[in-house]
Amino acid sequence: DLGDLSLSETPLTVAGFARRGAQLRLRYHRVEAHLFTVNAATVEGFDPGLSFGGDQVYGAAVKTGLLAGENLTLHLSAVTGELKGGGGFNTGSRDAPARGDAVGLKVTGDLLGFTLDGEVAASAFDADTTGGPGKVSDRAYELSLSRDVGIGALSTHLLRYGSDFRSIANPNFTGDRQAVEASLTSTLGVASLALNGSYAEDNVDGDPSRPVVTSTRAGTTLGLAPAGWPALNLGYNLGLQDSRDEPAGAAGVKNLQHDLSLGLTYAKGIWNASLTTTVGLLDDRLAADRDTETRNVVLAGGVNTGPLSLAPSLSYSENESGGKTNRSRLASLTLAVPVWPDVIDLSGQGSYQRADASDRSVDTRTTNGSVRLSWNLQPLLKRVCLGWATVQLALAADYNRVEDRVDPANDQEQYTTLVTLNLGAPYRFGWGWEVGW
Repeated sequence: DLGDLSLSETPLTVAGFARRGAQLRLRYHRVEAHLFTVNAATVEGFDPGLSFGGDQVYGAAVKTGLLAGENLTLHLSAVTGELKGGGGFNTGSRDAPARGDAVGLKVTGDLLGFTLDGEVAASAFDADTTGGPGKVSDRAYELSLSRDVGIGALSTHLLRYGSDFRSIANPNFTGDRQAVEASLTSTLGVASLALNGSYAEDNVDGDPSRPVVTSTRAGTTLGLAPAGWPALNLGYNLGLQDSRDEPAGAAGVKNLQHDLSLGLTYAKGIWNASLTTTVGLLDDRLAADRDTETRNVVLAGGVNTGPLSLAPSLSYSENESGGKTNRSRLASLTLAVPVWPDVIDLSGQGSYQRADASDRSVDTRTTNGSVRLSWNLQPLLKRVCLGWATVQLALAADYNRVEDRVDPANDQEQYTTLVTLNLGAPYRFGWGWEVGW
């Protein structure tokens, strides 16, 4: 694979890593191997992704089945890379050059009546290569177990992420946490019930410059899905956040969070509709003026005939805290239209958002959208005996406009157009290997 890639290996090493570069995939019997090299910075314009200098991430992974019937799957992943700084992930908070290595081993499958999903990983990461202690090593692990216990399915999840554990190919990962979670789900006829609870602790290594913050949550969800009627989901969650071992001069944390949600969904034939509303109350027990109340309502629907799909939605959200109310209204539409079935397709999305505040500190209007017209040339190639090749020509356009009625100097307007040509020519060798470009 060459170009814009979405890489996903083990969750603690390479999870949802969208970058530009190259990947080679090999498969032989039960063994599958991946090799890749991608740019460490996010995709921007026509910047190249395949190079052998700095700002590059290299990775390798092997996945294979274990035991008879492949009841267990073993997935080993390793990644190394360097980010010179001034680009890539977290640039708003860290422009320093960084480099790091990580390796993870994941096991999934069925064992002794349990469904198992676990990973252990280790990393060596240098958050600033211009100075400091250099690479700092740390470890992380997570384990999930689930089993049918008669009245329902019981599952547990354990995790511990060291405060210095990081992977250069997992920019959204948050470490420094240990937690235990448990849930029970049960179904009886048209009714379903889910119970869940969790306990989490941050600052797992006891850094004396920061407090230890604990979070305890419990919740329940009730669902009703009678035939021919809208499905109902009602949920309630209660959370308590507290802190201890606060350093001198540091403020503590103590708050109680209530969340209530109500959802209705209905589908018939080619169309569907849903209404979801949530209410959240945050009781800050250290400062009454920081209490927060949030409200959200989302109305969505859609029509899907296979080639044709339309999905409009309307939403309203409100956040009230300290005597100030922030409001947001959003209307959006996503569509896919077969202009000429199997030959020319039109797809796109558009939205309009209005945001304001009760003290008139915010008043913006945001309009954005994108449209893509693609032409599949394979039916034409089949007429000239080239049906084994796939060729697609596409024209895409994006538009974004922000109007700030408080400060017109912040107004923005952007648009781009892009023409792309995709070529595919797979070739199967006599001994079962296949290569595509």
